[in-house]
Amino acid sequence: MLRIISSAEFRQQQDGSRLCREMLHSLKSIRYCKAEAEGNALAGIMRIPRKSTERTPLACFGFYMTKKELVLISDEPAFSSHVEKHRQRIDSARSPEELLLLLFAGSIADDVLFLSHIDMAMDEMEEKLLAGKDRDFLHELTKFRRKLSELNAFYVQLGEMADDFQAQAGAQTGKQAGKQAGDELISDRLAWQTMAERLERLQSYVSLLHEYALQLTELYQSEQAAKQNRVISILTVVTTIFLPLTLLTGWYGMNFAAMPELDWKYGYLCAIGAAVLIVVGEIIYFKKKKML
Repeated sequence: MLRIISSAEFRQQQDGSRLCREMLHSLKSIRYCKAEAEGNALAGIMRIPRKSTERTPLACFGFYMTKKELVLISDEPAFSSHVEKHRQRIDSARSPEELLLLLFAGSIADDVLFLSHIDMAMDEMEEKLLAGKDRDFLHELTKFRRKLSELNAFYVQLGEMADDFQAQAGAQTGKQAGKQAGDELISDRLAWQTMAERLERLQSYVSLLHEYALQLTELYQSEQAAKQNRVISILTVVTTIFLPLTLLTGWYGMNFAAMPELDWKYGYLCAIGAAVLIVVGEIIYFKKKKML
């Protein structure tokens, strides 16, 4: 009921239909998830994100499903071991469609835990930011935002596929003869409905985390703006302190013959004392105004 083959093997075995040709073409560069039905066959591609901040996917493969079997197509050497992780789920499948559903469910089995990890990591980043430890903050947050965007696209695309399977199972329920076959189709429809609802909840969680990431970005920008304002405030105070001294040096730098302190024995010391008094007076004033 399940076969894993390479794209070259599938190209040799495929029946030349449009569905197979398009799927083989999509296998060259898998950047999204999609599925398309034609007659009694269904073909599609899957790109499963990695449960880390890395951009490389966990697995990329194509699938071709008929009423008798499910064929998985991949050229990745580690793909078979990825499927083996879901061997217990695979062995319990009653049909190729249920097998595909179990593989889809396995691809999001640990996503809630991974999203919780991202949530806690961003909480820690917020605490460090408020404590003034913002080194590499924006770099780390950007990686989380990219991963959340990738997961959001994955859940949306997989949810659309689940909705299509659910609608297809619902349409076939009334046409299927026999109570047992009808019950199986109802069960399949409910399973796909459960899958779609789970994907919707994951997408909502991702949206909340993405919004939280945007809030952290705004908080980081506010903290950086506050730091710049403090620096500008200090520079303004320093400039204001030395402004009277600049005026004082301008006056005493002209060296007019009639200047009283020019020939005075204590004129130089008097100028130094005036400068010190001006600076001390301004510092006391700025501290009272809480500008220092």
